[in-house]
Amino acid sequence: MRNVTLGPAKRQVQTGDLAKTKQQLTKAEDDARAKDEQVDSLRQQVAGLEDAVRDKDETTSQLQQELRAKDAELAAVREELARIKERAVEAKAFSALAPAPK
Repeated sequence: MRNVTLGPAKRQVQTGDLAKTKQQLTKAEDDARAKDEQVDSLRQQVAGLEDAVRDKDETTSQLQQELRAKDAELAAVREELARIKERAVEAKAFSALAPAPK
């Protein structure tokens, strides 16, 4: 037999393999959906944590400003106290030099 041409081979679909493949596809789609939900949940958690950090940063900044103001107040009070002590020492020295009343 010469010059015999064969046609394309026919494939036979096994229904068991097809059902198994469909089941795997369904499982993969369900897994993908679950992973998407987990990702969304994690994104929401991250957004919430970022908000919390932003709030704490704001609070920290405000407290630092208040601390600087209180430090400035304290420095002013200390200066005033030093001046008062200096005047008290001068007054004591002056009273020691003044003649005692008779």
